[in-house]
Amino acid sequence: MEESHTLYFAYGSNMNRSQMAHRCPGSEPIGKATLPGYRFIINQTGYATIVPSGTAWVEGVLWLLKPRHIETLDEYEDHEEGFYDRCYRAVQNGEGKDRMALVYIDHRQTTISPPNDGYLERVVEGAIEHGLTEGYIDRLRSFGVRE
Repeated sequence: MEESHTLYFAYGSNMNRSQMAHRCPGSEPIGKATLPGYRFIINQTGYATIVPSGTAWVEGVLWLLKPRHIETLDEYEDHEEGFYDRCYRAVQNGEGKDRMALVYIDHRQTTISPPNDGYLERVVEGAIEHGLTEGYIDRLRSFGVRE
């Protein structure tokens, strides 16, 4: 019997190939995607989330996951503890087609804060690996600039 798969939209450190190979062996990146109506932030936990924002968009990576991968990500994203909610949103794939994808969102902690040590580097590395736009990568890097 064939195992079902889920599309997962990663916008933070799970864009990083080596991190996903460690967390979800056998998961497959299938291309870039954008999520309209949201913007990327680093919240007070020092990790990424996304928040609603009219005309903004979030760039990320679509992964093809098996059910066991979702269980693993639930643990890493502290889903059961109530930190990241498991949501489904319409994202646009690289061909501009809408696809429903799993997205983890922290709806409760939305204060912009500095990233944890080493975290932003993994995010940016993943963005570069998958060819996100230069302007978007520059925006990601700006979260590491301390004022």
